Amino acid sequence: MSDLSFEEALKQLDAILESLNDDNLTLEQAIQYYEEGIRLHQCCEALLNEASNRFTEINESLKS
Repeated sequence: MSDLSFEEALKQLDAILESLNDDNLTLEQAIQYYEEGIRLHQCCEALLNEASNRFTEINESLKS
C-alpha cells in the first residue's frame, strides 16, 4: 500500500466509505471494508506527515 499516492489512497478511501453506506452489505463485508479503510487512513496520514516534514525542511533551509 506504500506505493499509493495520497490522491489514489484518498480516492480508494472515499469508495470504501460509499460502500459502507450500502444497506445490503453483510457484516463480514463491512468488517473487511473497515479494515481496508483503516489501512488507507494510515497510509494517507503517513503521506501527509512526510509532506509536512518536507515543508518544514524547505522552510528551515530558506532561513539559513
